Amino acid sequence: MSPTKLKLGILLDSYEIPAWIHSSLDRIAGSGSAEFSLLVLNGVNRASKDVSKSNNIIYRWFNAVDEKVFVREKNALEPVNAEGLFSNAPVIAVIPNKQGGADHFSSQDVEQIREYGLDILIKVGFENLGGDMLAVAKYGVWSYTFDGNPHGF
Repeated sequence: MSPTKLKLGILLDSYEIPAWIHSSLDRIAGSGSAEFSLLVLNGVNRASKDVSKSNNIIYRWFNAVDEKVFVREKNALEPVNAEGLFSNAPVIAVIPNKQGGADHFSSQDVEQIREYGLDILIKVGFENLGGDMLAVAKYGVWSYTFDGNPHGF
């Protein structure tokens, strides 16, 4: 008997994601222990958080020197199209409602997502989540944050 794969849902702002996130999702897809069962795309066009385009002159100078001195194979922040990773997953586009600093989804969107019976919802896009979306997947919403948000959502 083969083991059951985890059913993953992915929350994205767009198909253009940083290379390091693409690489992480690609490794998950290739692991054989999980499958992308749903892609939830943000219907709101949000400005990119690409720090490589910072207006800070010191950061830009440091980055230019760093790239000249240290040879790198890939830029982890380089935008990569992830559409191919989700070619077999259904796509739902939602427009979140901002309430108290968090993105809330309509009850219809939450129920539509819940119907997929997801084990884990991986948050790669959207802002902070609130409301019923936090309980839509069996093992919750997982996210990686490095921006100092103590709540992780």
